[in-house]
Amino acid sequence: MLERPWLRPDAGDGESVQRWLDGHGRHRERDLVRIRAAMSAPTRPYDDGLTVVVIGTDPAATSECLRSLNAQATDPGRFEVVVVGSPEIRSALLSAGGTSVLSLRLVVIPTTAAEPGRFSPRLLGVAAARRAYVTFLSGSDRVAPRFVEELLDVAGPEVIGAVPVIDADRDDVGSADEDQAQLHRADWTDAGRVLPTRVAHSSAQLAAARADCEEVFWAVVAAHGQLRWAIHGQAPAPDGNVAVVRRRHPTSPVDKAGLEREVGIIGALSQLTALEDELQTQLRESVTRRVRRINVYLRENPAEHTRVVELLDRHQVAQIPYDVLNRGLARGLLIAYAFPPYADTSAVVMAKRVRAEGAVVDVVANAMDRIRESDDSLLRISGPFTANHLRLPTPTYFSNWASMEEFAWQGRAALRSRTAGARPYDFVYSRAQFAASHFLAAAYKVDNPDIPWRAEFSDPLSRDVTDTERGTPVTEGPLLSHLRDGLRGRGLPVPESTNCFVWCEELAYALADELIFTNRHQLEYMLGYCSNPALAEMARVKAIVRPHPTLPAQFYSMGQPQYGLESGVAHLAYFGNFYATRGLDELLQALSALPRLTRVKLRLHIMTTRPADLERRIGDLNLTEIVRVRPYVRYLEFLALTRKFDCLIVNDAAAQASHGKNPYLPSKWSDYRGSGTPVWGLCEAGSTLSGQDLAYSSPIGDVAAAAEVLTQIAAKI
Repeated sequence: MLERPWLRPDAGDGESVQRWLDGHGRHRERDLVRIRAAMSAPTRPYDDGLTVVVIGTDPAATSECLRSLNAQATDPGRFEVVVVGSPEIRSALLSAGGTSVLSLRLVVIPTTAAEPGRFSPRLLGVAAARRAYVTFLSGSDRVAPRFVEELLDVAGPEVIGAVPVIDADRDDVGSADEDQAQLHRADWTDAGRVLPTRVAHSSAQLAAARADCEEVFWAVVAAHGQLRWAIHGQAPAPDGNVAVVRRRHPTSPVDKAGLEREVGIIGALSQLTALEDELQTQLRESVTRRVRRINVYLRENPAEHTRVVELLDRHQVAQIPYDVLNRGLARGLLIAYAFPPYADTSAVVMAKRVRAEGAVVDVVANAMDRIRESDDSLLRISGPFTANHLRLPTPTYFSNWASMEEFAWQGRAALRSRTAGARPYDFVYSRAQFAASHFLAAAYKVDNPDIPWRAEFSDPLSRDVTDTERGTPVTEGPLLSHLRDGLRGRGLPVPESTNCFVWCEELAYALADELIFTNRHQLEYMLGYCSNPALAEMARVKAIVRPHPTLPAQFYSMGQPQYGLESGVAHLAYFGNFYATRGLDELLQALSALPRLTRVKLRLHIMTTRPADLERRIGDLNLTEIVRVRPYVRYLEFLALTRKFDCLIVNDAAAQASHGKNPYLPSKWSDYRGSGTPVWGLCEAGSTLSGQDLAYSSPIGDVAAAAEVLTQIAAKI
């Protein structure tokens, strides 16, 4: 057994207590060094009995807790008490607690707020424990006379034992039947629990690395999955003779000083997932309770929202109820047909835009389960800025008037119901790759003309990449009548076209207060084909250029992709799909034409949603040893992967021949830009992409130019 004589004070008289405390005051640093060494000690034998770790903050309250332990009906030799708390605890035990702790085998470990987090009070207490089982009390707890006896009766080497707990503020207790068992499993607190010290030791180490909190500790214990629960079967008697812990639950609100600790605890809890379903549910409830406390703070201090988001990012908070966090804080309304958690490029761009704007919003989106998978990790981008999130279960289509009409009309009805009597929004923001977003925003603008509407266009809507008009016809109905009346009532032009995409563009040009385009060429192209020159000039006055946002650097380390790369070669990567106007064939041909000594220094990694088609072309060019084709990965994994490669490839769509100036800027560029990895652009002359800060550039379709860039990259190996 590990010898720790400094933790073995004599028991039995007040003089020995005072003598030990005086000695501890003189040798505190030496003792703490030894205790810290015990924290990392391997599994060791323990004496029979129970260690009661009392975590005290208030000296007077801790003295009262020790008095209740001193009054135990069991043999004092069956348990010891370890008090961990502020240095004031020592003097309090001398002045207020002296004669009340004469029979206790007592150890006092003073600690301060300056102690590093890994030396948490719980971990210090467990490191000092010499008995086979351990229980934890708060300094404000009081225990009944048979507390120790009945904890030892229910304890076992593979058991989490529990006895009833009374809420001192309500003076009641849960029943001792199956409901009581569920109560204990659901209550992520120390009170009334006992477990093997060996488990407590390892769990305290893991928990302290995450956050110093009893909820995190017990969640880690539960994650072991090796212990069964044993609940004391006797209901507490009125005289308190059974093993009852009387606990007072603190109700102090979160304040500015405690905000980081609160977020750190939430982060630690949200990352614990190795729990059975029932316990995972309780874990989520525990997280929700703490998030609700932060919401109360934010409603009183809305300017602190930015700091809360920074803390959530710093602590790598994976998943929390963002609607609870932001309840009552929404300033704006966001209408985005595609929005997280759906794994859709438009949804990702909108999530990044929400974060870049920095305002809390209510969201109306489409339930896209029919055509898109969900990726809850995307909520880390937009979630901290999202309050109410309404997903309309309307049919999901890109170019179908009936589905647009239903989304807009259902959304209008839902918004009228939800916002009746509520404070008006400061703004409305909508984004169209999916045109339905702008139709709902336009209907809302007609109803609420004083609320500013900001409308973003991802790409040209009513013209495709070959400059051919696209879209399906609108049909008469309540939405079209409502929009037409709204335009006429304001003296604005009504679109003459029956094309749904033309209607979408010209509605925004007429009704929106601000128009957002991703690049100057797109702006000029779209306004240039507008059917009404006067409307186009009206739109130009309201138009701004705002490229797709780039996420902060920490998002590039959130994903954990399992993707190995061999050493000694240059690794190039392309992420995305292939179309008739956007491909990589010139790059594949260039690789195939390179001298073998150059080619073997290169590896091209392509991640796409349809790898089979590409693999055939790679086989035809005898590039199977050089080119790796994989399915597309989730967005945060993609961001992490962008930092692994030596060069990232992005390409223009071939549009110059039909458009004059290329109006497209690949959204992938905004993600590559934040990676810090060199980027190679396959560009059209004069395109927006060609004007970016590219490490390498070559014309699209030019095999010789692509081979030259590949040779430059290989030469650096």
